[in-house]
Amino acid sequence: RIVAKALRPGRLVRTLATMATAGIASAPNAILGPGGPLRRSSSSTAALEDSLSDLIGDMVMADVARPNLDVVINACELRTGSAFRFGSKESGTWRHWLVKDNDVMVAQAVACSAAYPLAFPAADLRAMFVDRDGQETEQRVILTDGGVFDNLGTSCLMPDRSPGISTNVHEVDAVIACDAGRGLFDGKSRPYWFAGRMKRVFEATYRRAQALERGRLFDDARSTEGLERFVVAVLGMNDRNLPVPIADLVPRERAIKVKTSFNRLNEHEIENVSKRGEQIMRALCGEYL
Repeated sequence: RIVAKALRPGRLVRTLATMATAGIASAPNAILGPGGPLRRSSSSTAALEDSLSDLIGDMVMADVARPNLDVVINACELRTGSAFRFGSKESGTWRHWLVKDNDVMVAQAVACSAAYPLAFPAADLRAMFVDRDGQETEQRVILTDGGVFDNLGTSCLMPDRSPGISTNVHEVDAVIACDAGRGLFDGKSRPYWFAGRMKRVFEATYRRAQALERGRLFDDARSTEGLERFVVAVLGMNDRNLPVPIADLVPRERAIKVKTSFNRLNEHEIENVSKRGEQIMRALCGEYL
């Protein structure tokens, strides 16, 4: 679906025109420089957004289906190297503050959050922001995969955040996090060429960032004014580390074979992943919460 959207004549012409203008303008300092002044207005990431719009329509971030539920979708803003959080309550980043009227489509937020750098260009957007003094300014933001900044998704739930500095601040006494990671590398990879090396570097960096975020949860839970409770369930955890035996447990080997790509999952894969995730979460929550 994404490929079909990207290759439609209108989209393809706009993308090629963008490459011929903004791309060429960025070429002189493409490697280490700040990039060009022209915005990338069309790309495969826009095709991803179009595909999502076909599926979920024109919903905006405030259209939450259940009352008293806050939704936050993470992205990373590359110009400032900081978190950009799309939220049902508010959307923005600490540098530019809040998007005016929180006028953000869900499809756009998800596309930005899912724009894995090795597969999709960053979304190059302009939006109206309202700063802390109430002044409105138009800002250019360049957004990529939220996992670059926080792949676990728990940073906006930490109790030491100030609403005067950070967006989407929440007061919670417990955090329950679901991590679809595969666990330890199996050691079978032998990166040789550039693409393989960079893919492995990204994977190792993501894993390290997640490990640090999990460590932060442990440290905060041990502090006197931190979280009271938390659980992180990892899909690829070793079965023998579960606190209680599960008779019909979906084994780790069956679940970690499912690739987290943009390919459609079949019913068997969905059953393995969702059932194992629920089994692990029930066991850990029953033991630790």
